[in-house]
Amino acid sequence: MASLNNKQFSKPRTYYTDLPTTAPTVLYTVPAQHTASVQCIHLVNVGAGNSKVDVHVISAELGLTMHLFHLVTIASKGYLTIDNLPLYLGPGDVVQVTADAADRITATISMDEIYDPNSTHG
Repeated sequence: MASLNNKQFSKPRTYYTDLPTTAPTVLYTVPAQHTASVQCIHLVNVGAGNSKVDVHVISAELGLTMHLFHLVTIASKGYLTIDNLPLYLGPGDVVQVTADAADRITATISMDEIYDPNSTHG
């Protein structure tokens, strides 16, 4: 039986979004039959004035919100880079960002997205 080369099923991905409201904004959702290993989350305050942000993950399996960062202040024209983050996500997990002011924060997430038809949480 031939072994699978998992590298062929792994794709580096980067997603970007603006936060146009103060409501939670989805930055990334893990597709079905995939897992993801987050490498970096980068938040930039492009507006005037400081802004507070929350970064959280919603677990599809547990239905729980896990807060990664809560009310972290990013100075005007400043940024926050979250790297060396051992964050492993399963199918349907969602990364959201919430800002206290509309149209100030932009968010980027980079990860390895892995096709895994047998992936389960746990």
